[in-house]
Amino acid sequence: MLKNSKTFITVEEIHNDLGTNKNYIYDLLAMQMIRNFKVGKTFRIKREAYEEFLEYCETHDLPGYEELRKKAVIARAKRNERRVA
Repeated sequence: MLKNSKTFITVEEIHNDLGTNKNYIYDLLAMQMIRNFKVGKTFRIKREAYEEFLEYCETHDLPGYEELRKKAVIARAKRNERRVA
């Protein structure tokens, strides 16, 4: 688990903790598999949301990178449509 006790954590910290590709983390965020919100161009991720995600992973398999990538592209397009409307 992460060492410091900040309220929010970064994509970089999650990437280092899980040892995965950063783009995979961004795709997880796009799919809201890790609850988050954006301030400007920066993602804000509450530590408790990341811990909930880790608990979820204990009992569920995550999709592979290619499958997640496709779903994330669709989720981003929907989010952008809502922003324009």
